Amino acid sequence: QVVVPPLTFPTSILPTGVANQAYSGSVGTQAGGGTAPYTFTLASGSSMPTGLSLNASTGAITGTPTIPGAYNFSITLSDASSSDTPVTTAFSITVMGQTLSVTLAALPNTGLTYGQQITLTATESPVEGIAQGYSWTINEDGLALVSGAASMGSGTYVMNTSPKAGQHTFSAAYSSTQSFYPPGTSNTVTLTLAKATPTITTPPTPSAIVFGQTLTSSTLTNGSASTGGTFAWTTPTTAPATGTSSQSVTFTPTDTANYNTATVQ
Repeated sequence: QVVVPPLTFPTSILPTGVANQAYSGSVGTQAGGGTAPYTFTLASGSSMPTGLSLNASTGAITGTPTIPGAYNFSITLSDASSSDTPVTTAFSITVMGQTLSVTLAALPNTGLTYGQQITLTATESPVEGIAQGYSWTINEDGLALVSGAASMGSGTYVMNTSPKAGQHTFSAAYSSTQSFYPPGTSNTVTLTLAKATPTITTPPTPSAIVFGQTLTSSTLTNGSASTGGTFAWTTPTTAPATGTSSQSVTFTPTDTANYNTATVQ
């Protein structure tokens, strides 16, 4: 008499799927013992990820999952012998969201000067949003200009900024609080801003001096410019000739990191 071993159906690790991409896995190789052919059925109350189906004859799980998440389900293995007891085993499939493509653009991006407004536009694809737990972070030189910002529709985020003079690197990241949705990181955008030149709105008024005195003896008052600073004679050791003469005055801004000096006569 031939003794047929009992059905065995141990669990296994099934491949991870990606939403909206073809999936292929199988529990068929886990079946053993009993009498072939085998039949694989979803256990009562179980359901697999939306878009996937179980082949009853082979145990293949195929299709295109649509919703990221962790899915637990049970499959029952039975064979051709009515005397064998079916075996039900628990399995799980993790479906991840699609890898995001994130881009960052800046306009204008050339010929920039301190005080100029720059528009940063971040875009991600495929479009995900608040329902998937996503939000934007925009970085300048590694520090967040904004974080936790929601998309403005169509997977975009737009903001205006006025960087200081010098070279700056910007980047964008789109990340989710839900573990099944992968983050996306943008390209970097490097911008260089020149110092701004102040506008002299009111030239200073000099006090009178007598022949032989240098400009150091003349006091400059009541001048004003588009930013804070001080006025001084450009060549204070000059001793003007008699009469009225035109002399150069230099304005030195308080904020020398972002403004050039300016001269007026």
